[in-house]
This record gives sequence, C-alpha cells and structure tokens, in this order.
Amino acid sequence: MEKDDLMSVREAAKLCGVGGRILRSWLREDAAPLHRGPEGDLIHWKDLRKSLQRRGVPVPGAVDSGPRIVVADDNPDQLLVIVEVLEGLWKRARVATAKDGEKALAKIADFRPDLLITDIEMPGLSGIELCRRVLQNREHYGMRILAITGYDREGRNILAFESGVDEYLKKPFSPEDLRQSAVRLLGLFPDRERAPRTQSRAP
Repeated sequence: MEKDDLMSVREAAKLCGVGGRILRSWLREDAAPLHRGPEGDLIHWKDLRKSLQRRGVPVPGAVDSGPRIVVADDNPDQLLVIVEVLEGLWKRARVATAKDGEKALAKIADFRPDLLITDIEMPGLSGIELCRRVLQNREHYGMRILAITGYDREGRNILAFESGVDEYLKKPFSPEDLRQSAVRLLGLFPDRERAPRTQSRAP
C-alpha cells in the first residue's frame, strides 16, 4: 500500500463536510479498515470513496484523484514555481493552469477545482473580478481561494477578501509559504508527512 493512499479520518471528515463522529460511524457500519498513523486513525481513499457512494454523498475530487487545483498567473516563471510546489505536495494532485482570468474561468467551469490560486493583477480580467464571478456560481461555493498580490495596501487586501478570497500571499513569497497555505486551505496532509508504516486494525 502506498503511504499517500491514506488520509487521516479527521482530514477526510473535513474534506467531505461531515462531522468526525458521523464519518467514523459510517466507517464502522461498512467495516472499513482503519490504520494507525502519527496523526491518529487513517483511512484508505478507496474505502472512503465506497463509504460515501453507499450513502449517496458526493465524493470530493481530492478523495477520488487527489486535490484539483487551478492556478491563474500571467507570469510564466511564477506559474512554474507554483505548479512544482503543488505537485511535490500531493502525488495525485491535478493542476490546471491559466495565463489570464478569462482562461481561468473556463478552466474552473471544466475542472471543478478544490482550490483556486490566482494572481490579483492580471491583464484583462483581474484576480479580484475572477473571484467574484466564480463565487456567483453556487457550484463553486466549496472551492477555496488563495490570492497572490504584489501590493501591501490594506484597502487592496480588504477588497480581495470581500471578493471571496480565503487567504493571500504577498510577493515575494517562498515555496514554504505557498506550501503552508495550500495545505491549510485544502486540509490535506502532504504525502511525505503521512506515516511510512501503518498497522491495520479493526474499526
């Protein structure tokens, strides 16, 4: 079993939008095997998916194939750095990129991401306007948004939050800054932080 095929029951519950006790009761009913890890009980993503499907609960993209992320940035060098950090965090991550806000809108509609990372200042459709348009669609209400800004003006940052941004990073930011924000917003442990060895036990 690959170590990145497991997630903690706590993060699974958060990802699926249910309480931890409720998810545990479902897993017990399904006799889904739990595994011991440094962060508590772990569940294999396939067993979690089966449990959700039995109850007609929508399966988040992050459960089925790793987190889905759209990155919008007109700077190709920064875009490359962001993608490398994200793909280094989660083996099954699916990352789509766009060089402007209009292309990002199309990617979001098609890709249904768990997380949008967008530069605030882009030609044409700005990151702030992109966030506003995206969140007008109820289908995207569960998506988290991380904004990247080169400005340190309080008014601009308030405007970003009012448009639906959950967090923002100020340029220049380090890969570690990006890593921490992405992990926090998605609620998923990085693959390399999961337990290298686990013991299966009865639920």
